[in-house]
Amino acid sequence: MKFGIKALVAMNVAVMGVSEAQTIEVASGVFFVGEAVQVEWKGGGGLEDWIALNPRGVAPGEFKALQWCYLNGSHILPERLGKSGLVKFSGVRPGEYDLYLLGDGAYGIVDGPVVVRVAEKTQVKVSVEVKKAGVEVWFENAEAGLNDWVGIYARGQVPGKGRPALHWSYTNGTQLANGVRRSAGSLSFPDLIKDGAYVAYHFTGEGYGLISKPVGFSIGGEVERSEEVEKGGRAAGRASLISVGGISISLTRG
Repeated sequence: MKFGIKALVAMNVAVMGVSEAQTIEVASGVFFVGEAVQVEWKGGGGLEDWIALNPRGVAPGEFKALQWCYLNGSHILPERLGKSGLVKFSGVRPGEYDLYLLGDGAYGIVDGPVVVRVAEKTQVKVSVEVKKAGVEVWFENAEAGLNDWVGIYARGQVPGKGRPALHWSYTNGTQLANGVRRSAGSLSFPDLIKDGAYVAYHFTGEGYGLISKPVGFSIGGEVERSEEVEKGGRAAGRASLISVGGISISLTRG
């Protein structure tokens, strides 16, 4: 009897089971001064596994971690652990940091680095104008970092998992990482013209850390709280202004 590779893998999985990989992640790539840096760990772990907060670019073991804790959130070894949990680091000063999950009380990297930024409290503004010739994204972020970027996904897509962004750009207006900090400007997506529901995300330049909450918009069809837009004394289209988590998105369709 012959089995294909997929069939053999399926049989092995059924017999042996598959353990969940140990990972750490953050809900946001940017935290503000005064709030705790919250780190979620998943996949279980050893009782001596720990999480370290290091200055950006400093590998585990090079210097003493700025802050650290076991997976129970303290400096006291846990007696038992579940499959997931949350730890918090308070009093972190403004700057960029690397988070590491380390194994067995030593410096072996299990996961990381996960990059986070701690910033002064500033208002982040993003606006999206939907035109016949595509989409224009306007942004304002006084605490801009190197190579921050904007990704546009179909509603329901999860950034970083599965399909890539439908459209994306660094805030420098290109897809070339040139190390430019751009605190305000606009990005054009002329190819985004297909009717549908989309979500705009504003990320830190080191991955998928959210700078602000994602905001959805639509092309074709009406959006919530839409109203007529007057141009030159006549109705020219539909528009909506949505504000979520300090971000304003203006949607228009001419």
